[in-house]
Amino acid sequence: MTNKKRNTIGAILLLATFAALLNQTLMITALPKLISVLNVNFATAQWLTTGYILMVGISTPLSATLYEKYSTRQIFIGIMVVFLVGSLVASSGANFWAILLGRLIQAAAGGVLTTFTMISMITINPIERRGTVMGLSMLVISAAPAIGPTLSGVMITFLPWRALFIFIIPIMLTILIIGLFILPNYSEKQAAKIDFKSFFSSSIGLTAILIGISIIREQVLIALGLIVIGTLIMVYFGRRQLTLKEPFLNIRIFKVRSFSTMISLIMLVFGILLGTELVMPMFLENNQHLSGMTAGLIMLPGAAINAIISPIVGNLYDQYGYKKIFVFGFSMLMISVLPMLLLTAEFPIWLSVVTYAIRLAGVGAVMAPATTEALKDLSPVEINHATTLTNTLRQISGSLFNTIIIVIASIPASFVIGYRFSMIFIMVISMLIGLIGLVYFRKERKN
Repeated sequence: MTNKKRNTIGAILLLATFAALLNQTLMITALPKLISVLNVNFATAQWLTTGYILMVGISTPLSATLYEKYSTRQIFIGIMVVFLVGSLVASSGANFWAILLGRLIQAAAGGVLTTFTMISMITINPIERRGTVMGLSMLVISAAPAIGPTLSGVMITFLPWRALFIFIIPIMLTILIIGLFILPNYSEKQAAKIDFKSFFSSSIGLTAILIGISIIREQVLIALGLIVIGTLIMVYFGRRQLTLKEPFLNIRIFKVRSFSTMISLIMLVFGILLGTELVMPMFLENNQHLSGMTAGLIMLPGAAINAIISPIVGNLYDQYGYKKIFVFGFSMLMISVLPMLLLTAEFPIWLSVVTYAIRLAGVGAVMAPATTEALKDLSPVEINHATTLTNTLRQISGSLFNTIIIVIASIPASFVIGYRFSMIFIMVISMLIGLIGLVYFRKERKN
């Protein structure tokens, strides 16, 4: 395959993925407005974000099987059409539940699209460029959700709230038309089957666990019942994968230490990213009484730094490996902890900007090369399932973190105290990331 064809495929897929993932966090700074307009409470409204992230995680496992079963053009066209249908449903929704349905349809397409893009980028590029290619992919995966709150803050200030759901339609329609004309087929169909028992058991299990966590303060017994049932279903799902000749998800690759360790890091770092993006705008709007646009603009430099740093560290990984990059990223995460924890109504805006930017620099430096490091000891045959697992667990962790952080922030009557609790939780997770990295690199040195 020529470099020109690789670049064409990469540009189309990364652009589509960016638009889909941008949509993931688009509701965050708009939540106060949507709560008022749609007449729902915060715990309900946040499902426009948490539900989207969860559905991305649920649909992602289909990606590896679809990649084997259908041609790349068929997958691309199908994904884009489903996403556009979801966008139309959300933009025309008469109430909260109709809008949520549209968001979930969008997310189902977005989950498959993200993994499809990563598998494609790995497949069509030589192994010596893997760090750079994954850096570009992680630029999209981490930068798009980081930009979403800024964009929504600007839109909700100057445009009707329905513009949040309408603006994506012409963008995705344009990408679809371009893809129809110039996107080539670059994979061959195989005799793959979708194991629907695995798909539905994972979907039901994960949904039950997350709903249980989200309602645990109001309905303890029902919540605990859902968590137990969801956990049992997920145990069944895991055992089924170990007995299938062609598993829905090849969980055996968790035996590879580099993969399982890096997956843990990716899940925790992505959880920090989405958790911070969720509660910080709410604090800025509700306690510092800033507009949605101002809150979004405070987060813009951090999103820009995150976008810039991902491809840079991807290239550095190809040259120097992961250890020094990890130390830098972890240091940035810890530097941001104290200012975030001490954020008050009198906190200077410039300090909020700098603190958030430092945190997102740390997120980008840890997460982008961790994705490449996770694949280094796997065979080419295992990489499709590894990429699918990476994206699935990253999204599930994001949804889980959002749910947990909302529960933590809602425990005290004062949102200020709740915000402090959520930042303490993020601080503990940051320290856990450092501990995992320390153990991993010590074992790498011995080997």
